[in-house]
Amino acid sequence: MRIFLFNGFLLLVFVVAPVPDVFVNSSKSAEIMDQNPLPNTCRYITANSVLEARCFQLKSQTIAMLDLNPDIQVLNITGSLLFTLNNDSLHLYKELEFIYLRHNIISIIRKAAFANQLYLQVLDLTNSFCRILPKSLFQLPYLHTLYLGENWLTDRMFNVNVTSPLRILQLSDNKLRVIPNIGLQPTLLNLNVSNNFITSIRTEDLAPFCSLNDLDLTGNDIRFNARSCDCQTFNAWVKLRQIKMKPKLYKCPYSSALNKTCANVSFSNRTYELFNECLAMMQQMIEEDIQQKMEKDIQQKMEPEKPRSVWLIFASCVLVCLFIVFVTLFCVHNWNRRQCRKQQEQLTMIYNNTELNTELLQQQSDNN
Repeated sequence: MRIFLFNGFLLLVFVVAPVPDVFVNSSKSAEIMDQNPLPNTCRYITANSVLEARCFQLKSQTIAMLDLNPDIQVLNITGSLLFTLNNDSLHLYKELEFIYLRHNIISIIRKAAFANQLYLQVLDLTNSFCRILPKSLFQLPYLHTLYLGENWLTDRMFNVNVTSPLRILQLSDNKLRVIPNIGLQPTLLNLNVSNNFITSIRTEDLAPFCSLNDLDLTGNDIRFNARSCDCQTFNAWVKLRQIKMKPKLYKCPYSSALNKTCANVSFSNRTYELFNECLAMMQQMIEEDIQQKMEKDIQQKMEPEKPRSVWLIFASCVLVCLFIVFVTLFCVHNWNRRQCRKQQEQLTMIYNNTELNTELLQQQSDNN
């Protein structure tokens, strides 16, 4: 019996001992720092676990010829001769979050050039001779910063419904004549349209940007109708919304009759309509964001339960196996005891029969 119990104990130790190793994560994060220059003067730089391909003064006119690491998150090609962004130029780099292409000569951007950039957050095309932008650029789900200054962009490039959650839109030194008509933008905080050809501005132009904090209008020849309250109305809207504007509030035409007429300015119904629609969209986005965070928190709370569940299942299987082993050992032990008892009874019977026969023989010998 002791031998069987000892064997069962050894089996328990053998099965349970390796269990902690099942949940040990042996993978270790390692940062790669490859400073070896690639062809065309490109190199990889890793900072805070973000892999960047940094290239300067390239002679290549297309990105496809660079053959970069497909896992890069930052693509920085500055001061080069990039001429075209084809549909397949960025197709291999699906993890890109930041793209810096300033100071190039990108006059051609194909329709699907950015279609595969689902994680793109920042795009810089400053001073790159851009004339046409694909509409798909404005539908990227995470794009929040867009630098398009010092190009050749006109008003028709922005007659598009922008669904990207833009926070910064830089359009200085282009060919704009009006404030970009990009629909409701509840997340837009900074709009720079300095040094364009904008000559007029209304409250309806800013109402779709209900979160706007900074507005740069310097370098535009904006004029208001001297016989209307447009100037006073615009200044009142900027004050009401606490928008930091460059230049500061416009100097409105002065006359006693006009000042009396414009003493209590009112905004148009269209201004209120656009502003309220923007607020409603912002509220919806906040609710969706809260819902996503709640779902994420629930998932994170449930994730620690998964290893625990696996452990419970594994432990249950081990206990069942041990139970079966012990039941088997117990049955084997009982069977051996029965066999020993039978053998002992047989030996006892044989011994008794032997003694009986001996007595009978003794009696017969005494009688004779």
